[in-house]
Amino acid sequence: MPRRTDTVVRSRCLGQRSALHRSTTEVGGRSADQVAKYRDAFPSPCRRGYPPNLNLQTGIDGVGTFTDVDTTDEEIRLTGPRMRGNSICGRAEPGKAPDAGEGNRLMPKAIVLALAASFCTATSSVCQRLAAATAPGAGTFSLKLLLYLVRQPIWLVGVASMILGFVFQVTALHFGSLALVQPILATELLFVFSYMAVIGSGRVLRSDWVAATAMALGLGVFLFTASPSGGHLHASATSWWLSGFSAMGLAVIATVAAFIPLRRGTRPSPARRAATLGVATGISWGFVAAVIKELSSHTGGPGVLFSTWSPYVLVLVGATSMLLASHALQAGPLAASQPGFTIVDPLVASLLGVYIFSEHLQLAPVDLVVELIALAALLWGVVSLSRSRLVHGDHEGGHAPVPVAIEAAVAEHAAPFRTD
Repeated sequence: MPRRTDTVVRSRCLGQRSALHRSTTEVGGRSADQVAKYRDAFPSPCRRGYPPNLNLQTGIDGVGTFTDVDTTDEEIRLTGPRMRGNSICGRAEPGKAPDAGEGNRLMPKAIVLALAASFCTATSSVCQRLAAATAPGAGTFSLKLLLYLVRQPIWLVGVASMILGFVFQVTALHFGSLALVQPILATELLFVFSYMAVIGSGRVLRSDWVAATAMALGLGVFLFTASPSGGHLHASATSWWLSGFSAMGLAVIATVAAFIPLRRGTRPSPARRAATLGVATGISWGFVAAVIKELSSHTGGPGVLFSTWSPYVLVLVGATSMLLASHALQAGPLAASQPGFTIVDPLVASLLGVYIFSEHLQLAPVDLVVELIALAALLWGVVSLSRSRLVHGDHEGGHAPVPVAIEAAVAEHAAPFRTD
């Protein structure tokens, strides 16, 4: 008969006392030492994102039963205390209750940093669009586009802004949870529309603002409510192969569709090419996010890191994503390509997290209703924006969101581009 070892852990979380009743069943030599490791790794009952194989059944007065079915020592060492996405509890030291006000003090920093990240990524899109709009060969897909762009100072400014945005995002995640930071990043759409309103050649109408706000709010509310949590650190090779082929296969299909005419003898419109390539880019970036998560789970220094496959796949898929993004920004209006960047990326990353890492979304009845409403608002915003003059433009080249004067100035200082 397997032995049962019971441990009661008490701590203060957000000013209230709770009691946890841990019950583990020793399987294959598992003993009370394993229970002690759980106790040290999870000092606070307010942490709701426990190891993937630890089942929680909550009883009356906050008493819960934890049944260890197969959680390894390595997972405990690497993950430490795992938190549900929207938890604001701080990391508590062993034997010390977490500070109830720590989460509230750090939250403003996380919000400001997340907004700064959104502003930087929006600036990156605008700068790269200004550089790509004047590049030759808008109706083709070629590696030569990057050779042209790397010689454009405005494009390099955009890349630097993108890197700065990534730094702000990582720093924001240091002070706040993913469920707090990720929805705020959806405001990138609003920053892009603000740029278009200030420097664009056409006026941003009220209906355009409503559509952009609906997309940003819909995406933000969905990510906050779904709040992916749990899961494990690594996945099987089969899962990665299937996910990689599926994600990149869809990106290839979307890329090919961007250049296929709907009717014989007619070329795809600039808006359609930009929107479809934007979706392809979002899919590719979503897979990049999954690879980054796998990469971040490896500890032990550069030697251990570069002995795995993840850094090499990250470089390859990251370069592919940059190439897709450059063609999307070259193809047509920024209002057409940007929704694909901002919306598809986190949605694909969430789906891959569920499949690859066995993360789980919040699917309680109330959560599910809110998520469906948020997705409906997101879809309405996309459909509404697709009819906007900002997408279709008044110019045959589809460059309406970029001022003609700025395009001329960029073209005047652009490095010569050879096609031979």
